[in-house]
Amino acid sequence: MIQGMLLLLSVAEAGRDCSSWGEISPAEPPPLYTGESYTLYVSGGTQCGDIDSCSWWLDEFNGSGELTPASGSPIDFVAPGELESCIPISFQLFLSCTDGATLDSVDLTIQCTAEDKEALIGSEEASLSGGGCGEISSALLLLPVVLLPRRRRRTAQ
Repeated sequence: MIQGMLLLLSVAEAGRDCSSWGEISPAEPPPLYTGESYTLYVSGGTQCGDIDSCSWWLDEFNGSGELTPASGSPIDFVAPGELESCIPISFQLFLSCTDGATLDSVDLTIQCTAEDKEALIGSEEASLSGGGCGEISSALLLLPVVLLPRRRRRTAQ
């Protein structure tokens, strides 16, 4: 009986592939839009190692958004609610497990939603102002006309 249990344990352990332990899953997250949430995991899960030893963090120079929680697996990444001028940002998300013995990273890109872009374009159009002959811009439009050389009429003699 004990030999049968040991055989079953050996078969179960042989079927477990821990070669990807400590890697981020999915390895290629899709582009995210402002305000979206995305779930990431430690590959291999609890069968291959102590997921409580895994820490997550964002690129300290370009990273934007929130990680909840910052350790273990799974975690949720929440993209920021807005981007300055709707310019997409790209940065890396890092994972380290077992006191730094393994390190993995993935590239994340955050983009504005169509609604964000429309709102930005609408606010830019609304902020344009003009009017009046007394503005400098009006005077600059007339400047080339004023500076054109004047031709003298020749009179026939």
